[in-house]
Amino acid sequence: MQAGNAVSPGGEPGTADGAAPGAVALDSRARAELSARAQAAAEALRAEGVTMVALCWVDNTGVTRVKTTPIGRLGRVAGWGIGMSPVFDVFLIDDSITTSPLIGGPGGDLRLIPDLDRLTVLAGQPGWAWAPADRYTQDGGYMPPASAPSPAAWRRWRSPAAWSSG
Repeated sequence: MQAGNAVSPGGEPGTADGAAPGAVALDSRARAELSARAQAAAEALRAEGVTMVALCWVDNTGVTRVKTTPIGRLGRVAGWGIGMSPVFDVFLIDDSITTSPLIGGPGGDLRLIPDLDRLTVLAGQPGWAWAPADRYTQDGGYMPPASAPSPAAWRRWRSPAAWSSG
């Protein structure tokens, strides 16, 4: 698989072609495409009175985490993401932090990239829109949650054709 071929403009970033987690999915072309799509979406959202976007992901304990961005930054955020510490993978339900030999601590940075196909105006929260976010490494590799299955199981789970084969 060539870098950049794994990005689907339709909500399957990083694994659209069955790429293993960590495979480079966001090259400069893909980032530019996402940024352009987000700029167009931001203009439409502004017309509806939206000023902020909430990007959400669910951590390993089932707690929904949120990062926000002003609507004027959505294009940049869609291409390059918002920072998220990998230490969230070892947060507990009460927000205390445990340890793991696989997580070195709060150092490092993952990037949260919004799923633009699911960007939604929040009717009950005037001025706000919402989108789920996927995690990527700084160099553009897709990063599934720490609770995700093994790479082989991940590829099977992400493949709709595999679901119908029983």
